[in-house]
Amino acid sequence: DSMSIVQEFWASAPKALPLKLESLLAVWLLNCFEHSEEPVGFSTFFLPAFISHDCRPNCMWHYEGDSFILRARRDISVGEEITVSYLAEESLLESITSRRSQLEATKHFICNCSSCSSSLDPVRGFKCLGCQEGEIFFEFDDRIRPSTEGACRQCGFLATSSQAEELVAQEAKVEEYIQQWDRKEGSAAAYLTEATTERARWNGPCTSVIDPLARMYLLHVSYSL
Repeated sequence: DSMSIVQEFWASAPKALPLKLESLLAVWLLNCFEHSEEPVGFSTFFLPAFISHDCRPNCMWHYEGDSFILRARRDISVGEEITVSYLAEESLLESITSRRSQLEATKHFICNCSSCSSSLDPVRGFKCLGCQEGEIFFEFDDRIRPSTEGACRQCGFLATSSQAEELVAQEAKVEEYIQQWDRKEGSAAAYLTEATTERARWNGPCTSVIDPLARMYLLHVSYSL
């Protein structure tokens, strides 16, 4: 693409110019901030471009007109690095795997912040199988492992390896439903009926979330009934 642009507007340019142009575009794309949605627009600022990412950032940013405003979201110690999130706020509630995938795809780095470096994913909790009130967490590295640190804080329940695998398998099923709904295949009524029918056949710890999710889509997504 860079070669085509150079040939179109500067046919006699040095041979190294397309590569230089591509490098400059990459620098801009990896350091710009979203400015507007309609139309889609981006902007760059010199000092903010040097701020590092963290999945638990100590600052947040916004615009006032065309001015870049940086605000602290908690007390910042003297000498502590200022950080922001390169991801949308809602993405910070997603799993380590999801956040890392998004950052690798858009910013070309593997996040090693304190939140992502922990094997125990603090935002990927499952409803406790013991008391049905608290949450349990697992370690995710080369395999799924129950962890004493992830035991339910209300009743102390610690899942077995087989229970952990079952929960993660059902988590994948819920994610599959959401992806189907996002693709808007059919009407909301059809989805709700399908979800209710599937829930009756699908017996497991995550079954109770299907109907509420389907009804949420009915309320918040514009489907035709």
